[in-house]
Amino acid sequence: DEAIDVLKKAKQHEDATDVAWAFLVDVLTRNDRVDEAKQVIEEFQSEGSSNEMDLMLAQMHAATNQMDQAEAEFKKALAADPDNLMIKQRIANFYLAREDQKLANEMIQSILDSDPAAQEKNPAQVIWARRMKAKMLVNSNDPNRFEAAIALLEQNQQNGQMAPEDLGLSAE
Repeated sequence: DEAIDVLKKAKQHEDATDVAWAFLVDVLTRNDRVDEAKQVIEEFQSEGSSNEMDLMLAQMHAATNQMDQAEAEFKKALAADPDNLMIKQRIANFYLAREDQKLANEMIQSILDSDPAAQEKNPAQVIWARRMKAKMLVNSNDPNRFEAAIALLEQNQQNGQMAPEDLGLSAE
C-alpha cells in the first residue's frame, strides 16, 4: 500500500510521465485492485491524447485484462505512426501474450518487411523480429523450418558472432 501511495503522488506531479501512470496501473492490478486501476486509466484518458498516450493506454488496458480496448488503442497508435517499428513490436508482443500466433506473425513480418531506412534506425526491433520469426518457424510444421530459422538468426550476427539468445534458439 505504501508503494501505491507513492505512485499516486508521483502521477499527480506536473512532470509525471506516462510511465508513472502505467506503473501505477500495473501495481494496482497486481494487488488485485483492478477497479481502482480502471479508474486511473479513465483519469489518464482525460488528460488528453497523443500517440504515446495511445500506446500507454493500450498497455494499461492489457494490464487490466481489457483486451478489446487494448487492441483498439494499439491500432490507434499504429494508425497515427504506421512506420514505427517499436509500436509494431509492442503489438506483436501483445498478440504473442494472447497466444494469437497469426496476428503476431503478421506484425512481426511487417517489421521484417519494413523500409530499409526504418530497419537501419531500429536495429533492436529487427533483430527481435527475426528471433521471434525463427521461434515461430521452429514450432511450425514447415518442412524447411530449421533451415529458414537458422538463416534468420544468422542475419542477427554481429561481428561474426551470434547473440546468446540466438545461439540457444539455433540449438533447438
